[in-house]
Amino acid sequence: LFLSFSLSRRRKMSPTSPSSSSSTAKKMKKGKKEDETTNNKNNKSGWNPSSFVGGASAGLIASATLQPFEVIKTRMQVGSPGIANPGGNIFSTASRVVRTQGALALWSGVSASCIRTTAGAGLYFFVLDKMQKEVKQWQKKKYANGDKEQSEFENSLQTFMIGAISRASIATLLNPISVVKTRLEYGAGTVYKRSVGKMLLDITKKEGSKGLFSGIVPTILRDAPFSGLNLLVFMKAREFTASLAEKEGRDVSSYDTLLCGAFAGGFATFVTQPPDVLRTRLQIQRNLDRNIKPMATFSSILAEKGLRGLYVGAVPRIARRTFQQAITWSLFEFVSRQLGGTGSESWKK
Repeated sequence: LFLSFSLSRRRKMSPTSPSSSSSTAKKMKKGKKEDETTNNKNNKSGWNPSSFVGGASAGLIASATLQPFEVIKTRMQVGSPGIANPGGNIFSTASRVVRTQGALALWSGVSASCIRTTAGAGLYFFVLDKMQKEVKQWQKKKYANGDKEQSEFENSLQTFMIGAISRASIATLLNPISVVKTRLEYGAGTVYKRSVGKMLLDITKKEGSKGLFSGIVPTILRDAPFSGLNLLVFMKAREFTASLAEKEGRDVSSYDTLLCGAFAGGFATFVTQPPDVLRTRLQIQRNLDRNIKPMATFSSILAEKGLRGLYVGAVPRIARRTFQQAITWSLFEFVSRQLGGTGSESWKK
């Protein structure tokens, strides 16, 4: 709301005369031609390093600043060491963590979180950018042969699948880091003094590949739909803000990108909350019971709190993901463009 107010106030303070509006239109046309030239160049360039750098830098900043939300969410879902039954709201959970373990405990697992999110976001945008360009080139060849263009629904489904497949592959690759992150956030990794490497080695020795990839199914069930929805909603929101900006005679601003990212992240997070609760439980309980099964864990969650149990920790997770996606999309667009890329501009159908 504050950003929207600032944006509207800025527009009111700078009225446009006929001459200035015509010059603005000329600049916009010139900018569009430059964008088209850049897009054509980037579409043929294959793998684009600027997408990786843009995603990685955005992931690093977002994970480092928003880690307390993740810690609180984890404690709400599975409790704290010595506390069998999780519960309480976001404020009572945060105060309990600070009271019993100190303020720094809110950043438990931040090293693993930074590694996972930095590598994950960088690789995700790297793969996503490549897939979007390949699909766009394939569509051009297809339409050139006289094939019927895809419907709006088919385009939306295609965008969803590109985001989902890109994220599922990266989530599988980085699941061992995710396991370490979750256990450190829970507080069970204090003996390792927050060392990601030592925990990885210990899990490998004691639990093998099953430990490193515990919770992989709910992780994919959470991350794939999340990224598909996030990408789809973001692209649709960007189309809306672009048409609105064109009507108002201005370019799409960083405020627009920020708000689009926040809306897309919040919506996708709410929809994918149940798999996240299941994933967290599995990755924590695997340390105590190596024979734990996903369906048994799912049944125990429902038996304890019913359907409400599938949305435990939703508030801090939605808050974190909303801010995270706002930061991630804004920084990705900015950094990738500064490095000669086009951000999400070249992904338009």
